[in-house]
Amino acid sequence: PWPERYLLGDASKVDVRTEPLQATGKASRPPPGVDPEEWCQLDHEQQQAIYDAQQAANAAEQIRWEAEAIAESAEWRARQTEVPPRNGEGDQ
Repeated sequence: PWPERYLLGDASKVDVRTEPLQATGKASRPPPGVDPEEWCQLDHEQQQAIYDAQQAANAAEQIRWEAEAIAESAEWRARQTEVPPRNGEGDQ
C-alpha cells in the first residue's frame, strides 16, 4: 500500500495532489510524525530543517534500497547461469 503522505487530496477534484505541499508557517500542515502544536511554535527555518532532514532520510533509504535490490539481482542472475547437473551426475 502507498504511504499515507501520497494519498492526500480529494479524489473528486481535478487538481488532486499526490504529495502534500511542503509549506511552512504557523497555519501550514505539519509533516507526519510532528505534533501540530509543536509545529506552530517553530519558525520557518526550524520547519524547513524538519523537511530537509526528512528528505535526507528518504534519500538515504532510497540509496540503501537500490543497493540491496542490485545485490539481490546479481545473486539471482548468478543462480540463473548455473548449469544443473545431468541425471545421475552429482548424486553420490
